[in-house]
Amino acid sequence: MHKPKFSLPPLDPAASPKTLICAAEVQVLTASLPLADPLALGRALLPALRLQNRHPRRLPERFEMLLAQMPPALRMLDALRRSIRAYNLGGSQRKARETHDLAERLVQELGYGFKRLIAETLLAGKPARTAHPERDAAAVYWALQCTALELMLGYADYRPESPAAWRECIELYVLARRLGLSKIPVKDPLETHSEPLHPGVVFRRILLLAILDPYCMRRGEVWAAYDCLGAWAGRVKAGAFTIPTYSTGHFIIDIRGDKKPEAYDPERIPADAKQYLMLNVTPLNATVNEFAKAADDPEARLPACLRHLPRREARQLLQKMLVAWHISPTRKHPRANKADWFFSTCGITAVHRQLSQALGDAWPPAEEEDDDDEFEYDHETLVEIDRSFSNASAAAADHHSFRCRQFNISATGMGLVLSSEQFPQINVGQLILLEPEQAPGGKSHKIGIIKRLLRREDDSIEAGIRLLTGRCVPVLIEVSSEMDDPIRQPALLLERSSRPPQLFTPHLIYRPQRHFYLIQCDNSPILAHAGRLIETTCCYDRFDFTMDEEAS
Repeated sequence: MHKPKFSLPPLDPAASPKTLICAAEVQVLTASLPLADPLALGRALLPALRLQNRHPRRLPERFEMLLAQMPPALRMLDALRRSIRAYNLGGSQRKARETHDLAERLVQELGYGFKRLIAETLLAGKPARTAHPERDAAAVYWALQCTALELMLGYADYRPESPAAWRECIELYVLARRLGLSKIPVKDPLETHSEPLHPGVVFRRILLLAILDPYCMRRGEVWAAYDCLGAWAGRVKAGAFTIPTYSTGHFIIDIRGDKKPEAYDPERIPADAKQYLMLNVTPLNATVNEFAKAADDPEARLPACLRHLPRREARQLLQKMLVAWHISPTRKHPRANKADWFFSTCGITAVHRQLSQALGDAWPPAEEEDDDDEFEYDHETLVEIDRSFSNASAAAADHHSFRCRQFNISATGMGLVLSSEQFPQINVGQLILLEPEQAPGGKSHKIGIIKRLLRREDDSIEAGIRLLTGRCVPVLIEVSSEMDDPIRQPALLLERSSRPPQLFTPHLIYRPQRHFYLIQCDNSPILAHAGRLIETTCCYDRFDFTMDEEAS
């Protein structure tokens, strides 16, 4: 019988005298934690967890110790989620980044603790059933919860998901099913809805979220979906593979792999049915359809998990759920294998500089960045990989140039393989400029948007690129500020033959109906008015605009 293998840190050769080895000592620690300061809370809690997870001997009260440390750790995670909106509106970037990294390490260490507990108890022998089903179900529940949160933090930060985390989520659920623990209720004081909780609900919740393609969601939207699915995941059915009457709304899960669920295809029935589980989302699709109709009615009442969202955003989220779980759109443009090498440049500032050099345009100097940790108008993005950008620094643009290999192409996009060393420099939602290695700096370049990042088995990164149709031109945006001098920021103008042009700008530039000046090459500034916001990612805002040449 297959025995799960969890990724756990190596044990220390000798016990540290600083290790807390009983529940009473942990309770003293948690009672003294600075709950009002998330960063200080995380810094105080993390060292204790690290020592416990690496202690060379078995800790008899490990379960009680971990339960005592869960509430303050997840309290910090809630503080991180609340800070996401402030982060987008110009809060301290360094503090938000540090809070995110610390929360991720805390969740990972908590997951290590519960997985080590499972290894010491449920996997120590070959039990057909457990002696303490409620405690063991809770251990599997929290191990699943922490592993799912590890994936969630990656989704929220637009980083490639961990294949190890996916594999362990599946193995924890399969273990719970084998031992009869998957439906045993568990008390979770952090969940506010009234739906029953058990390991199966946590597993279905992260499966449903993965099918939603979280990398294509707006910043913070993935947490809104996570909250909804906490109340709705119990309505979804997951069980042994069977051939359904209707294929719509059904997904299959490979229990021996590390891949997300795939839509069921009646023409590709698996040969070994025991290796797969079936996820039936049809009961939830009917409910979401009713919620979507209610969102269209201004007088209708939305479900509790959506009431904190503006009605328009709630309706968009429900529509995404229906498309992903029920409609299951198929590809309009098939892929074709094609190998080629490209020089790539990522980010608005870097792409702007590269295009300017290729076109031979002379640009007025952009504003210098200062080292203020707080809000800056001329920051390109609000995520770690782009904080090093400086509008006047060629080194910053060069830092985002790298070589990559194309492995397939379609009418609207292409697939690239990147070295794992490029992982800290790229992000889903970034603009990318691709120049053929055989003809760099010419007119044969392509510009696209990174829509997907996956880590491959050889530790390289596979990127899915959606190509832009039209011609991208480097421009400068000049906006007024509270200071005496206006601010100039690099941007990209997308010209399309039969449609209105669009602008790609860093965050904090776009405001509805905002007046700004558009400067193209050495032309005179043209007064423009921001129009409809078309798309926003973690790296840019994309919107249409109108120009008033007479007023310029």
